Amino acid sequence: MARLRLSALAFLSLGACSQRPEVSTADGQLQGVWKGEVRAFLGIPFALPPIGDRRLRPPVAKPPWT
Repeated sequence: MARLRLSALAFLSLGACSQRPEVSTADGQLQGVWKGEVRAFLGIPFALPPIGDRRLRPPVAKPPWT
């Protein structure tokens, strides 16, 4: 019974060891998630929000987040 528990614990801990994909850009480092066989990087800030005098204007680049 102890071997079964130890085996189950070892098997379940493999998922915790999987690394999240990371990539470095000129603006900073991003951490993504695995979606099947695809690395997904979500919520990447690329422009300031279009509020106030920036409304209905071209996007303004965000400063680096490093």
